Amino acid sequence: MVNETKIHESASTVRGTPVLDCLDPNVQYGDFRDDLNRDGYAVVKGVLPVQRCNEYIDQIHEWLESFNLGYNRNDPSTVREDCLPIIHQKGLIQAYGAPHENFTWGVRSEPAIIDVFAKLFGTEDLLTSFDAVNVSLA
Repeated sequence: MVNETKIHESASTVRGTPVLDCLDPNVQYGDFRDDLNRDGYAVVKGVLPVQRCNEYIDQIHEWLESFNLGYNRNDPSTVREDCLPIIHQKGLIQAYGAPHENFTWGVRSEPAIIDVFAKLFGTEDLLTSFDAVNVSLA
């Protein structure tokens, strides 16, 4: 539910940011939606237990290491283009079947994550995207 015709511009924005029309800027929600309304993004803490997050993190590191290009999660010097599969700008991986890896489906299928999106969009009738995975490395 992104309204492509409404564009929010600010001094810190390089390009216009689409505004989610599922949020009312005049409403105080008292949760992550206030951050999303104000900042254009939100970090929803505590959605998954730390252990579960770490399992997904380990799985994606294993996947990145499986390309045998030199990436090693324990060696920061290997976080560079020649040691990783092709990662497009802003951390998007659109190839290699990444959107259908077990870790990707696992995250998409987590009930607590689905609940966040259901709350945001006001419906449980949700459809997930299959086009890319975001990988942000330090």
